[in-house]
Amino acid sequence: MDTGYSLAVSKRCLNWINEAFAALQELGMLPEFKGVGREELLNNWRKALFALRDGIVDFRRELQKN
Repeated sequence: MDTGYSLAVSKRCLNWINEAFAALQELGMLPEFKGVGREELLNNWRKALFALRDGIVDFRRELQKN
């Protein structure tokens, strides 16, 4: 596996995750998205994004060690 390529692709993934966080923030501010269960849904999506981001960060750290 080419380490440089993997680091570059994983950095792009982190950028996409940041865009997803921004989109969730905007979505949560829309009046038509407010309602019962919607906040819980947004929180679940945020938790999943945090877990994905943490996994990618760990992957990048492992690559940089080698």
